[in-house]
Amino acid sequence: MILFALLSLFTVVYAIVCAHDDAEQIAQNHPVNHTEQWIVRALVIGVPWLLLFGPLKVIAAAFVFSSLFRYKLNNLRGLDWWYVSESNIYDRVFIGIAAGDIRLAGTTAYGVEIVIAFLCIFGL
Repeated sequence: MILFALLSLFTVVYAIVCAHDDAEQIAQNHPVNHTEQWIVRALVIGVPWLLLFGPLKVIAAAFVFSSLFRYKLNNLRGLDWWYVSESNIYDRVFIGIAAGDIRLAGTTAYGVEIVIAFLCIFGL
């Protein structure tokens, strides 16, 4: 239980740190390499969760990371909480589902992430 709590806290802190990193890159007009960052972040978060708690918890951690990261990045950039960007594949999936409506896409992304994380954490 303690290990689960510590890894959960690490996931939250890492999401916030990554959001600050991306916000700084964007503010300085540096290109964001979404693929490279996704791979590094997936490894940093995914490997410990997979080794310690298995695949369902990896999925939960990924969606918790994603929603916290997006919320904090949008906050740091002065954007609405629901904002998603066409600059990365993940957000474009939700933009496509929402037929181009950015607000609906962001809201859908949070909803999907929260529901899937909940289901994976509680094994429903």
